[in-house]
Amino acid sequence: MLIGVDMVEIGRIERLAENPAFLQRVYTANELQLVQGASKQRKLEVLAGRFAIKEAVAKAFGTGISGGLTFHDIETMRGPNGEPVVSLHGKARQLAEAAGVVHVKASLSHAAGLAIAFVLLEQNAG
Repeated sequence: MLIGVDMVEIGRIERLAENPAFLQRVYTANELQLVQGASKQRKLEVLAGRFAIKEAVAKAFGTGISGGLTFHDIETMRGPNGEPVVSLHGKARQLAEAAGVVHVKASLSHAAGLAIAFVLLEQNAG
């Protein structure tokens, strides 16, 4: 089992999100669609939460966002009950396969101007 956690100041994401290049570098097109039509506060919470999950996954791998692992390799959408559903692509998928990861579970919360994400990468028993 691999775990990762990250906490992000929503105000920091607000400042960074003013730059369209930041949004394109960090978020997938699908993730950006999640915030279409949302209030400014909700948009910032969603973006901060997705950023925290990406960082938490990278920490669980022990690499951080480096060595070919990019923000786009970790994508978080909403499940049927609004829960975060993480998909791994590219280098993240390669790292997961090498580590025997069979499930990615994530929990996300927002409070007091912060977004926090906890990620559990479940590995096969072998």
